[in-house]
Order: sequence, then C-alpha cells, then structure tokens
Amino acid sequence: MLETKLNWDLSGDWKRGWCNAPEIKQFGLKPTVGSLLHLPSALGTGTIEHVELQRSRLAVVLYDCKLNFDGVLNWTTDKRIYCIYFDFSKGVAFAHFGAPSQNKERYFTSYDCLPPPDIPIAGYQFQTEAGVRVNAINVLIEEKFFEEMAQQWTSSARELFIRGNFWGYTAIDKRMFRIFQETKDAPPKKDLGTSDVFFLKANTYRLLYFFLSNLLQERCPKVTETEERLMKLDKKIRGERLDDLPSIDNAAKEVAVCPSKFKELFKKIFCKPYYQYYKEIRLNKATEMLQDHRYNIKEVAIALGYQTTNAFSKAFHSKNGVSPQQFRQKHQLSA
Repeated sequence: MLETKLNWDLSGDWKRGWCNAPEIKQFGLKPTVGSLLHLPSALGTGTIEHVELQRSRLAVVLYDCKLNFDGVLNWTTDKRIYCIYFDFSKGVAFAHFGAPSQNKERYFTSYDCLPPPDIPIAGYQFQTEAGVRVNAINVLIEEKFFEEMAQQWTSSARELFIRGNFWGYTAIDKRMFRIFQETKDAPPKKDLGTSDVFFLKANTYRLLYFFLSNLLQERCPKVTETEERLMKLDKKIRGERLDDLPSIDNAAKEVAVCPSKFKELFKKIFCKPYYQYYKEIRLNKATEMLQDHRYNIKEVAIALGYQTTNAFSKAFHSKNGVSPQQFRQKHQLSA
C-alpha cells in the first residue's frame, strides 16, 4: 500500500508537494514545467494533468494512469474549494470524502467542498487498486466563484450547493461519457495552447452543466409554473430592462400574482427584496461597464436606469467605497 498527503491549490502547486513527499520521491517523480506529469515506471504508467482554466477560480485534474501499488492520496487545500470528481474508471479507483462508497456497479460523481487543513474533518481521499487504469476528471472551483454561479439559481438549488449540503455521490450518464471521451481523445501536451485550454474549458462547463442538472432533478423539488414565470421575468429584466425596472405592481401582473404574494415569492427565490436585488445587479453591472472605456460615466448611469449621474455615483460609492471615477482610475492603474 502506498499512502501520502498532498496539498492543492488551483494553480497546480500541489505537484511540487506531491513530488517532494517522501513516499513518492523514492520513485523519482520530479517537478516539471507545465501542467503534465508522466509517472515514472517504478510508480506506474500514464499521466496526470493539472490545468488552470480560470486564474485562481477554476481548474481541472485529468487522470489517465495506472499505479503499480494500491494507493491512497489524502488531499488538503489552503482555502475552500468545491471539488467534483467524475470517475470513469472501470475498476476500483475512486475519490471520496470521509467514509468511501462501496458501490462500484456504476460510474459516479463524488462531490464536496474541501475546507482548509485547519478544519478537523476526515478529508478527501483518492484510492485505487494496483493495475487499475484510472480515468477521471477532477474539477476544482474556488468557493466565491462557485457561489457567484449559484446566485442565478432558485433558492432550493442554492440551499443544495451551500457548503454543509454539498456532498455525496450521483450517477454519470451517457452525455458525460461522450464529453469525457472527447477530452480523453485530445493528446496530452506539456504546455497547452490557447485553443487547447478553450476546448478543455468548454468541455468542463458542459460536464458541470449535466452534473448540476442531474443533481437538481434528484434532490430539489420541481419548480412551479409561477416560480418559472418569475425566473423568466428576472432573466428578462437582467438582460433587457435594468434601465427601466418595472414597479412591484407591474412585475406582479407579469407573474400573475398579487403584489404581496410577489414580494414573498421573490424573496424566497432570490433571498433578497425586489429592489435591493436589482440594485446590486445594477451596481455589479456598473463595475463591468466602467472597465469598458467605450462608455463614459453618464452613459453607464443611464444604461442602468439612474435618473442622474449624482444618484448613480452616490449608490456606487455606498457599495464600493469609491466613486465611479476613482474606480475607473484604479482599474487603469492595475491594468
């Protein structure tokens, strides 16, 4: 049995920790430039590839290897990372959190939120038996980035993906297999070019989409017609009507409920009152537009529905602690 401890971050620094671990170092595994690790013959065969898809926010680890020993890798991380492990191996090779699943009759996805090493939990383990070809895709998502994604989901979906609830196993379907095969068929490279990273990123998002969709169907109650109308209205407002936000009365009519029911339902789904929610959406949009110098500050204010530049500046300063002009100047300096 080969057992060692690894420490991860999204940039791939875990490789150096792995290569320098006493249990691994004896096999001659050395740090390399780029994201690709070739296993030495004394340890096994194949490759492990770590690719950062979005700096400090999203990364994947691609396994296509076979160890000469039964192996256990215990993983820790320096900050919270949502970890989703897609297991396409045909033998006993799997990742788990705490107590392992004994069900290997079907391919599955294991998922959890990895806490920093000072949090006393069982940890995240990768296990494999000697001679088993490990084929897997491990997706690592920085905590804040994952929770930003969750802001667009229903309240029941957000409840599912908060730290305490996000753990377990779910089945892999045929669509995921096709994505895995496409990814696996791409030849491994020491250094990936822009098009390679784009291809891998697109496949990763497709894989996540099917995983999250399946998980929501399994664990979340069905969305009602009224909730669906409200979510469609929200999508329309965020896409087309931030400059002319409908009143609660008018919005309620579009959803076909009374104003009091609308306010109750809106807060239930989006976790914030109607006007506060869209105020934050507008100001988040403002930070994006201010980084685009095609727009002056007055144009940004008008596009987001503010009657005057002063009203926009006051709201922006209240949220961000700087004026729109100061924010733009600061962004220019950092760029």
